Amino acid sequence: MSKNKFLFLLVGVLLLSGCIRRQAFYVSPYNGLNNSYHTIPLRSDSMKSAFYVNSVIFTGSENDYGHDEMFAFQTSLSAGHNFGYFQAYYGAGITLGNYRVNSFDSFGISSSVDYKIINQHAGSKFFGATGIEAGLNLVIPLGVSEWRVLGIETSMQQEFGQYLQFRKQLPDSAATLVLRNSFLTTLGGYSEITAKTKHGSVGFKIGIGTLLGSAYHHLNIYDSNASYDRLTYQYCNVTFRCTNRKWTGYLQGNFATKSGIILFGANYRLGRSNRQ
Repeated sequence: MSKNKFLFLLVGVLLLSGCIRRQAFYVSPYNGLNNSYHTIPLRSDSMKSAFYVNSVIFTGSENDYGHDEMFAFQTSLSAGHNFGYFQAYYGAGITLGNYRVNSFDSFGISSSVDYKIINQHAGSKFFGATGIEAGLNLVIPLGVSEWRVLGIETSMQQEFGQYLQFRKQLPDSAATLVLRNSFLTTLGGYSEITAKTKHGSVGFKIGIGTLLGSAYHHLNIYDSNASYDRLTYQYCNVTFRCTNRKWTGYLQGNFATKSGIILFGANYRLGRSNRQ
């Protein structure tokens, strides 16, 4: 028996036994879209500041057990600065995407879900946001390479679109959790190791963080079939990136509460300043 067939069989057995019940969580899609990668010049580079235009494609799943799909595109402008043992980045941009609310059936459904109401509103929902992202880190030189040993980063997004309206119109009784906030803020930490190459550098970054605001913290999710003790919306991300001259390409995985997103991004350096 193949691995995939075994996993599907296992899930089916659990559903039939009542151990797993599908729930429905409708929250801001930016839980899984936060903090795309921003290029910063290395300590060993001649430049101290640089400016970038950034583009990234997001694709992945949302909701309980990846029930819904999401696709989005983001473009932004950013700046990266080197201050000796400290580095910083900041940027602003716009995100446009599609969130597909998939319908439910009665099989294996939680008592907290009124699938008939959800199915009336199922389908593709446009969403978008304008926002900013920023970060600051402490860097340790490793010869011509470096370790951005400890950093903090934040993102703030103002959401708009059909998916937000869907959440505002959906009654609380129709889903396990419905959060209607249009403004979302994240705060997290990260570490990145980089190695200088002939025409640029390569790097690996890992970050963890959380959503700010009481609406996303210590949520007691309970019904007669399943229980989540004090659910909190958090995230982690892992990034592999390569810089070659003016271009930085990267692959990033964002793994958040009820969300799994893959990012394919590219940052292009527009200009530079050599001021000390």
